[in-house]
Amino acid sequence: MKQSLHIFLKDTRRFYPEILLSLVILVTFVRLYPENWGAHVLSDRLPSWTVGVIVALVPVSWWLVISRVIHAESLVGDRQFWITRPYRWPSLLGAKALFILAYVYVPFLVATMLLLKEGGFHPTMYWRGLLFNLVLATFIAVIPLMVVSTITSNFGKMTLALLIIIAFTAGTAYLSDFLPTASSSTDAGEWIWTSLVECAFIGIIVLQYARRRTALSRLFVVAMALLLATFALAGPEDLLMKATYPDRGSAGSSLRLDFRPEKAESSRIFESGDREVELIFPVGISGVQLGTAVQANDAKITISAQNGQRWTSHWQANVQTWLPGQTDGDLILKVSRPFFDKVKNLPVTIDFTVGVTTLKAGSVTRIKLPDDSFTIPGGAICDRESGYGSVTCRTALRQPPLMLVGTRFASQPCSKDHVLVADGGEGIGWVGNTSTDLAEFGITSVWSTALSFELLPSSDSRTEKGHYFCPGAILAFAPYRVVDRRRQTFTANLTSLANAVRNQNM
Repeated sequence: MKQSLHIFLKDTRRFYPEILLSLVILVTFVRLYPENWGAHVLSDRLPSWTVGVIVALVPVSWWLVISRVIHAESLVGDRQFWITRPYRWPSLLGAKALFILAYVYVPFLVATMLLLKEGGFHPTMYWRGLLFNLVLATFIAVIPLMVVSTITSNFGKMTLALLIIIAFTAGTAYLSDFLPTASSSTDAGEWIWTSLVECAFIGIIVLQYARRRTALSRLFVVAMALLLATFALAGPEDLLMKATYPDRGSAGSSLRLDFRPEKAESSRIFESGDREVELIFPVGISGVQLGTAVQANDAKITISAQNGQRWTSHWQANVQTWLPGQTDGDLILKVSRPFFDKVKNLPVTIDFTVGVTTLKAGSVTRIKLPDDSFTIPGGAICDRESGYGSVTCRTALRQPPLMLVGTRFASQPCSKDHVLVADGGEGIGWVGNTSTDLAEFGITSVWSTALSFELLPSSDSRTEKGHYFCPGAILAFAPYRVVDRRRQTFTANLTSLANAVRNQNM
């Protein structure tokens, strides 16, 4: 411990310019970021892109601090001066960890707490979420930066290594574009891969400090990159989806989905790219029980043409939410353009597989819309926006829990001189998500979200009356929680694919 403290103090004296620069960036970030919620008015003095630049500079400052302190005792090669000193590798690694704790973690924690306070949240009420966000920052930023620092000899070579990693990632993303419709993932899959990668990264860091086996460590990094790219391009996607959405058959659910070709606007298919065409498949919904909602999260299709050609998509993100009484919906899916052109005028059979989540409604909370800021269930602090039915909210560390919000508008413009009469149309809107995590990773600890209302197709909403969202309006909040996930399958036999779908890119 004494040796670790000695190295830590030496690094502090040596790298105080980098430490000060990092702190200045963080202080500027805390000062400017509340502009995003309207807490300050700086737009007349600073360009609109200033806040975005400052946010980006925060992880860049981490990159500078972490690389400089690790390269102070470079682990690459065997001719460094520090090797001749009586340094024990656990003490050296402990000193670097203490330096990162003192000059990356502690300032970042203080900054996130200050932002919470500025946003109207009491920081001590969210200490578990703050710690969880630090864990996420460790996995996403700190450990990867430490790995690259341990296998490079100086800041310049580390920068080159990061550029190579960025180019490799961009290349993998480019190749993935040649796999049509690969656009979905599962929480389970992300956590599995994150855990494996982080364990491997920690092993590389320990290997470098204990043995300085740079060639072997670099080989491990390259092997991991190739493995991750392989699974990203051709991984067991179906296995993870089947685990997330089990095939429960009809047990315990009355939900039914079917194809509704009569709802299609069968004019012509508009151009939407050489590789893919994005199609809208009209579907019918039945069996959504009172007090519940059904969310379609992911979908895939297999198209079998009369001429024997067959094509199966990857799973695609496809978020739709249906309430009791709703009978019509859409699945928007991408299909290979070459395949579509070959079979669009042929009879086809389409097998749909949809991952659906059943949500159960909780107790409704009603509040009266005030003139100024107000707190909604779940703890978000919101403000009414001028104009048609819009609310912006800020929440601590994550998006708010999923809620359905309903209201009734006034038919006359808002006025302080008149009593509000809610005689306009009714509107509903969704806000939040179903995640139960303590925090979502972010440089900021205050998230912004918007709530917009959609007019219900009632008689009032179809009149020529205006629809004004005024103080005094009643807002009803119904929270929803996940009670079931399953796969729904159905089949459609079509005489012509082109005449039974609509195109998204008109």
